Amino acid sequence: GCDPAIGDAGFCAMIVWGLNRHTGQRYLIDIFNKRGMKNYGNIQRKIVELVAKYGVGVAAIETAAHQSSIPRDQDFVRELKALGCKVAEYPTRTNMGGRAEHDEYDISKVGALFDEGLVTLPWMDADTRKAVKEYTDQLLDWRPKPEGAKSWKLVRDMVMATLFAEYEAVQVMQRSKIESRPRPNLAPRWARDRMRKWRKTPQPA
Repeated sequence: GCDPAIGDAGFCAMIVWGLNRHTGQRYLIDIFNKRGMKNYGNIQRKIVELVAKYGVGVAAIETAAHQSSIPRDQDFVRELKALGCKVAEYPTRTNMGGRAEHDEYDISKVGALFDEGLVTLPWMDADTRKAVKEYTDQLLDWRPKPEGAKSWKLVRDMVMATLFAEYEAVQVMQRSKIESRPRPNLAPRWARDRMRKWRKTPQPA
């Protein structure tokens, strides 16, 4: 999940989000949060680096205004495809992170994962703990923009990057459930009858 920013004021955040599609457990694998990325090429190179390092399957990138040029750069898309990664655009529309006003999927869904113990955070060494502390502090501080507020200074880049990654994780979980359902036998009746007769016929040893 990537919340792009290139100016010195904003942070560019990237989250590598793991998913166990059998248990639904999520894993925070890596965090990148840096100010002053200068240009979108630098952001693309960092995405490629993380994709190559962790074997990422989907790169979910926010598209707002000029940010849309990042996932629509054909050379960039081709490079990620060569690494086995598809590019997904996430167009934020609401201050809760929904893709549209009627979208029920927003940041509250990420909070529910933590409430249910479905997120595993790394805690190996001092550097990791510092990065995770900054990440969890941002999640805990997050609030939707107050109604009618003209300025909103709350930092939420890592929160949004998590939302984009989790949206794609949800899609994977939903596809897994569909694929795991028993499929009806769509063979024509004559073929099913022949198969039943074959099964009843004694087979040579």
